Amino acid sequence: MDLNLENHFEFPIEVIFSKKRKSISIQVHEKIIIVRSTFWASKRDLKTFILNNQKWINKKILEQKSKIKKQYHFEHNETFSLMGRGFNLQLDKSLNNSPYILDNLIIASNNEATTKKFGTVKEQLEFLFKDIAYNHLFERTQYYSKLIFVNPKQISIKNYKSRWGSCSSKGEIYYNWKIIMAPNRIIDYLVVHELCHMIHFNHSKQFWSKVQEYISDYKDRRLWLKNNSYKLSL
Repeated sequence: MDLNLENHFEFPIEVIFSKKRKSISIQVHEKIIIVRSTFWASKRDLKTFILNNQKWINKKILEQKSKIKKQYHFEHNETFSLMGRGFNLQLDKSLNNSPYILDNLIIASNNEATTKKFGTVKEQLEFLFKDIAYNHLFERTQYYSKLIFVNPKQISIKNYKSRWGSCSSKGEIYYNWKIIMAPNRIIDYLVVHELCHMIHFNHSKQFWSKVQEYISDYKDRRLWLKNNSYKLSL
C-alpha cells in the first residue's frame, strides 16, 4: 500500500496486514519503518496514525542511524579512539616494525615488507589495541582489587562478540579487549563490575550496592556502555 509519505520520513514504510491484529503498531528497524495493521484499517486511518506518531518515528530513525557501525578504511589520518581519546593514524611507508603510539598518533605502515611480517594495517592495529588493553586493564584491576579486597587468580583479554567481561567461580577475570576504545570512566566501571562478582556471583541488589561503593554513578556508566557499545569496534 502506497501511503504517499515519502516526504515525511527518511526511511520507507512497509505495511503488514494481519487478521489476528486488533490495532495498529509501528516499529522502526534499520532503514525501514514497519507498520502492522488490522485488515479493517483504511488508508486514511493508517496515514493519520503514522503522522500522529511522526515525532516518535523520527526520533527512532535518528537512533537507528546513530547505531550503524562505523566502517573504518585504515587510511592515513583516519581517527581511532583509545581510552576515550582520538588518535590519528599515520602511515609511514619507511616503517618496518610493529605499530606504536607517539603522542596522539598511531604510527603504522602498509608497505609490503611490514604487512608481510605483521599483517594488514587493521591486523596491526588490533594487535596494538589488544596489547594496550591488556596492560591498562591489568593495572586498573590491580588498583581496584586492593580497594575491594579481592584477589583475581587470572586476568586475561578475550575477543567476545556479545559481552564486555566475565568472572569465573575460580576468580578468573576476562575482559573484551574492545573496551579499550571506551573512555577511562567506562573501563573502570567494567573492572569494578567484574571484581564485585568475586563477592556476589550474581546481579542481586547486594551486587549493585557493592558496585556503587566504588562507582557511585555506575548507572550512568552502564547506560553509556549500553548505548555506545556499537562504536567500540575496528
